[in-house]
Parts: sequence; structure tokens; C-alpha cells
Amino acid sequence: MEMSEHIPFGNPCAVIGANGYLGSHLAFMLERSGSTVYRFDIHPESQFPANQYRQLDIRRKAGFSIIPENTGTVFFFSGLTGTHAGFDTYEDYLASNELGLLHLLDCIREWENPPRVVFPSTRLVYRGSPLPLDEDAPKEAKTVYAANKLAAEHQLQAWSNRWGIPYTICRICVPYGTLFQTGYSFGTIGFFLKMARGNGCITLYGDGTSKRTFTHIEDLCNQVIMLAGSPDATNRTFNIAGEHLSLDEAAHQIAAHYGAAVKYTAWPVADLLVESGDTMFDDARIRRLVREPVRHALKEWIMGLKEDQTDEKY
Repeated sequence: MEMSEHIPFGNPCAVIGANGYLGSHLAFMLERSGSTVYRFDIHPESQFPANQYRQLDIRRKAGFSIIPENTGTVFFFSGLTGTHAGFDTYEDYLASNELGLLHLLDCIREWENPPRVVFPSTRLVYRGSPLPLDEDAPKEAKTVYAANKLAAEHQLQAWSNRWGIPYTICRICVPYGTLFQTGYSFGTIGFFLKMARGNGCITLYGDGTSKRTFTHIEDLCNQVIMLAGSPDATNRTFNIAGEHLSLDEAAHQIAAHYGAAVKYTAWPVADLLVESGDTMFDDARIRRLVREPVRHALKEWIMGLKEDQTDEKY
């Protein structure tokens, strides 16, 4: 998929959460495709080269007035992630993951031409299943974060119904890789890399057979951008496509590259209580709109890594 294939969408666009892992890559790829991008995040300065960056604390309603009304698409990629932390700091999670989105929707509801809101949801809204999960599969929330995402999805539907604000929801499973530094990765794969490089051993809970959909960050951003420009994606939800692997398969691919071992340990009780089980995506819906959504394979990406590369920054 070349950037020139992207369907034009509302331009200029805004990326809220532009200093984060997903938001920074999305802003970079939007600019690479020729879009004008307004970047926003809570930090005083952009952590990446940016011509149009403004500080925005999404927990404060008044701050959203700085978003220009000529914005055609808002990528709302700001918020808190995590499993156990949400139970201890639920007020922070509620403010960042739900109230922030409501502040945005309230800000744009009176605009003459409200922008489309593109929102990243998560695999964790699904009830685990050994079969690939389509977008209508049963839902459950085992963490505060998952409950936040489900609530946000429903809020987008409600505000669209009442105020005509268009939206697109992108459910993401396991992203990996970077376009800024080859050796970095986020989340699960980043954790595996750190263990393999640090102590030569990747530790998995249980037998590691839980399956996920792994998506390289470039494929992920391409899919999000294509959906943002497709009229057929308006007011709809999509699973982001990738490749299906068990955690054990992913760990062994990394371990083989670094000459590391893989060992298994019993699940801690607290972690087992919030474990989702298999969450592989059925991506038939997005494949009807996006040609060749997956061009990267985890094994090929790992083969390009070098031992002296670190995972401290992206």
C-alpha cells in the first residue's frame, strides 16, 4: 500500500496524543502523505519535529478551543493504558479515557461542519475466543481500561446520533515496531525484546498458547488513514488487520534471533483474573475497504534487528 493510494479525507487534520507511540507514528505518516497536521499533547513541547504543535490537557474542557475549526478529521489517540493501574487510579483513567473524549465532542458539536473523529479502541473489549473475533463478537471488560474503551465507543455513537458527528472506531490488538528507530517496539513485543536482550531469557505465563493479532505500526497507521478517508467507514467499527501468532510463537522468534531462551511460569493470581485468553481478529470487514492492509511480518522485522539497538526511545 503506497501513500498515494490514500483516499483524501478532511484536511487539515488534528492528532491528539501526538507524543504517544501510536499518535506520533500517525502524525508522521499523515505528514508524509501530504496532509497538514495539527499536533496536540499534554507536554509543553513536541517530542518530535513538528511545525504545528500545541499543548492540550484533555482533562480540561476549555483547552479544546485551540483546535482550529477548519479541521476535517480529528484522530483522538490520547489516553492512559494499562491493566492493574486503572483499579488504583480510576479517576485518572476516567478523566483521560472518557471525559477527554466527551470534552472534544462537546467542543465540535456546534461546528458548522463537525470533523470526523477517528478513535482507537482495543482487543480487550472482546470476550476471548479460540476463533477469530469479528466486530460483533461478545464483549466484556476485565479492566478499567477496557471498560473506558467500551464506554467511549458508546459515547461516539450517542453523540453521532444526537449531533451528527461522524466517527470511525479502530480496534487494535498488538502493535509493534517503529518508523523512528528500528530496534524499538511498544508493548508485548517491546517487553519480549527487553528480556531477550537484557538477561537472555523470555518468561511467559502459563504455556504461552494465547493467540493475538500482531500488526506492524506502519500497517496499522496505513489502515487507520485509509479508513479515515473512506465514506464507507463512517460511523462504523473495524478490527485492524495483522498476522495471527501465539505469544509462544512470537517469543520464540525473538529468542531465536538473540540466542535467548524461553521459559514458562505459573500465572500470578491477579494477572490471571484479567487475562483475556485468545483475541485474534477477524479482519474481513476492513479488507473490503483497504487493499493489502498487511505488508509486514513479525519474523521479517525481527531479522532486521541488530543486537546493539536499544528499546529505550522511539
